[in-house]
Amino acid sequence: NYNIPTEKSLIVSFGRLEVYKGFDFTIKVGGRLAQNGFVTVLIAQPYKKNDPIIKKTLKLFEKYNPTGIFIYDYQFNLPHLILQWLKTRILLVPSKAEPFGLIPEEVRFHNYPNLSLVVANRQGFLEQVTDGKDGFMIDVANIETAYKKILSIGHISEKQLAKVAREGYNRACKNYDLEKNLPKTE
Repeated sequence: NYNIPTEKSLIVSFGRLEVYKGFDFTIKVGGRLAQNGFVTVLIAQPYKKNDPIIKKTLKLFEKYNPTGIFIYDYQFNLPHLILQWLKTRILLVPSKAEPFGLIPEEVRFHNYPNLSLVVANRQGFLEQVTDGKDGFMIDVANIETAYKKILSIGHISEKQLAKVAREGYNRACKNYDLEKNLPKTE
């Protein structure tokens, strides 16, 4: 049991627990969004069970986002289970640098209509997301601007959010479906 509230709107980030993944941003902006009823859930796997980054991350939560949830020891499929919840509103991918982030496409193939994909405006995501059309982009260098944008995304109609999610799914199928885009080998 991870004590994730099922009645509150969730902002989820997941991936390897690395500094470049930008989870400090998730914690800080999530703390700001907590005053608007959002709960941050960070699911991040360290390389070692006693990795010092775990303590650093816990201290960031304590300081900036005391109501947020940090899960670092979990079953592999946990992120996708949580993304299916109707109250999971935002998938935040705040990487500071990403040669080719796989999370946007991995999630898009599931076509969750209630989920808004929000990524950093950095290389690796610029090629995958058109802001407002098939996902949303934020400036991870500016917490205040990102806070306001994420808050505004939370107020977009369900119909419009489903349209954006569908566009993301279509883009993933067109550009990232390996069966369609790689030649068959014998």
